[in-house]
Amino acid sequence: MLKPVQGLIGAVALTLGVAQPAWATVQIVPPSNNVAGQSQLYWAQAWWQWVLGIPTPNNPLLDTTGADAGVNNNGPLFFLAGNFGGVSVRTIDVPDGKPVFFPVINSFFVPINSDGTFNSAPCPTPLTLSCAIQAASFTQVSGMAVSIDGVSLDNAQIEQHRQTSTSYFSVDLPGTTVPPDNVLGVTGPIVPGANTWTQDGFYITLDDLSVGTHVLRFEGEGVSLAGGPISLDVTDTLVVVPETSTWAMMAVGFAGLVVAGYRASRKSAPIAA
Repeated sequence: MLKPVQGLIGAVALTLGVAQPAWATVQIVPPSNNVAGQSQLYWAQAWWQWVLGIPTPNNPLLDTTGADAGVNNNGPLFFLAGNFGGVSVRTIDVPDGKPVFFPVINSFFVPINSDGTFNSAPCPTPLTLSCAIQAASFTQVSGMAVSIDGVSLDNAQIEQHRQTSTSYFSVDLPGTTVPPDNVLGVTGPIVPGANTWTQDGFYITLDDLSVGTHVLRFEGEGVSLAGGPISLDVTDTLVVVPETSTWAMMAVGFAGLVVAGYRASRKSAPIAA
């Protein structure tokens, strides 16, 4: 029997606060609050659909520089991806005005073998939602730490941001061919009834990140039934940049100031006799 495709992924997390003006603020959105009209559990599942839907060559989970962080990252939130465990150091451009959403560590369960056939292990068949949720869930977490513009979150505080599936969701895996073009290595189409995913994780939403450079650091360890243990140490530099339209408006504004200044100088200039 082929090994079921199930796993554990940690996302990039953060330490913010380098090269920022004194008035810069950042907000940590409470875990029960909606963001962009949806619950944070909704965005947790959308995060999986985003990151697992990107082909291997440009998948942000395999990115060692941050160059692929923006691939398909076009929604109302800006997702940050981490890695499959270990150390990562990256630099990422983030559009101004979008909340930043990331998991500190997270895990998933899906009842498929690597060839796309059904396999409910470690759950019995027929698969139940309660067992699928349990399989994805963390049995222990420790050492989770996040700091944001000098404000630190410890393990206990991060645990309050847990988002666990309450129903199945689906993921469109790319390139289920030989060789596979998806990060899970699935080489065949997922059979009907097997594209039923559950997930568990600790997610943080940041709002009001100021334009400028923010250095992010994350570390933590966790164990889930399906994915096993994971340990992460991630440092990312977020460069928050204005959208193109914002730059255009700023340019128009500066041009207006120049014209106004020129007209004012013309009005006040003495007239030669």
